[in-house]
Amino acid sequence: MKAALIAFLFVRILGECVAASAVEVPPNVDPARYRISLRATVEAYDQVGNRDARWDAQARAALLKYASLVALTNGAWAPVGAEVQLQARGAIDKGCPDPFIRYLGIRYDTARSGLAAARTNLMVAEAFHQSRYPALRRFTSLMWCRRTLKDHPELKADLQRIEGLAAGDLAVALEDRSIPQPDLADALDTLLNSSGMSNEVIWNLYRAVEDPLEKNWMDTAAGLLAKGRAYINGAWVARGIGLANTVTPEGWKQMAGRLAVAERALEAAWALDPKNSDVCYQMMSVELGQGKGRDRMEMWFDRGMNLIPSGYGFCSSKLYYLYPRWYGSEEEMLKFGRLCLTNTAWSGRVPVILVDAHDEVARMQATPQLRAEYWWKPEVWKDVEAAFEACLKKQPDDTDLRHRYAKYAMKGGKPLVFVEQVRQFKWTNALYFGKPGEFEETLQSALEIEQRSKKEKR
Repeated sequence: MKAALIAFLFVRILGECVAASAVEVPPNVDPARYRISLRATVEAYDQVGNRDARWDAQARAALLKYASLVALTNGAWAPVGAEVQLQARGAIDKGCPDPFIRYLGIRYDTARSGLAAARTNLMVAEAFHQSRYPALRRFTSLMWCRRTLKDHPELKADLQRIEGLAAGDLAVALEDRSIPQPDLADALDTLLNSSGMSNEVIWNLYRAVEDPLEKNWMDTAAGLLAKGRAYINGAWVARGIGLANTVTPEGWKQMAGRLAVAERALEAAWALDPKNSDVCYQMMSVELGQGKGRDRMEMWFDRGMNLIPSGYGFCSSKLYYLYPRWYGSEEEMLKFGRLCLTNTAWSGRVPVILVDAHDEVARMQATPQLRAEYWWKPEVWKDVEAAFEACLKKQPDDTDLRHRYAKYAMKGGKPLVFVEQVRQFKWTNALYFGKPGEFEETLQSALEIEQRSKKEKR
């Protein structure tokens, strides 16, 4: 009997290995991550899903596409997401009540918005949470749902409940040491970097998953990075948001202790993965709080920019470090901004850091009138123009950049530049330029000025 059982298990395991190795891997997909993802999607559906011959084919097709989306290497998730949604809705139309399939039927629908959609998302995510699907997939759905709830104050209690459920599911998932490292990193990033979450919320969510993370993942860069990020948030929770003279001695002590924990975790993460640019970024935040010296900030900044020469985030973090209320001055901010414009080793949107530096200088002006007049200074406009032109020369189709350029043209009294940029918009976000109607009024006025200018040149 025992021999027969062993033989049966051997044949079953061998069959599963052969089946897994025979899976055709779609293009632009990491094979190892894809095969592991199949276990949490298609195989999970076969084990715990609401199966029926009427919809099984389309349900599995949706899950196969979703498994490939999770393992994509080129970042082009939108078309794959549309295919996931199409297949999932086909199964739902045939009566499929499965919570995973229902989640996939709405997850990638970018047209859905508003309070009614948020309530539907809540219902679907809670049903998914109550299922026997893998905890990591349930966590992902809950955090997606959280993003759709945050803009609706009437759902605040539901939002807080969803955060707690998500942390609980992630805590369960972290007990599984077979989670692929990229999946682990994505989940922890989702937990610690969700839009609209305060330092206190992030700190509390981390504390809910800290035990299994400490027990199982402190030998990984992803686990150590998450710990470092969380303790930075915890440090600012201890300090509070008031001015320095409002912080209690206990607050300073807790802040220092938590930053020290973050420092040790991040340095250990760097030792394991010295190409992890996120570690560099977080260590710049640690230095901001500890103030051990500018050389230390520069070291982590240089490491980050060497890894990502288009690292706008690193440059923005350094600029913040150079604010007069921290460790720099107006002169040092503008000097660094001009370096971002002229350093040919850097790329992307980095030159616009010079405009960001001017933004902070303008904000520091004593009155609203002086803040408005700041943008009319010829030397300021020269910097603004040079920064945007440098970026757009290499990224002419970047409509976000053209929106920003046009807005600064409004501020600086450059109607012809405003019109020139608006004509190159591929789409227009009118509310970016102010209250309803303001963009249209400014454009009409600028067009009239353009017409007069043309007549004068004839």
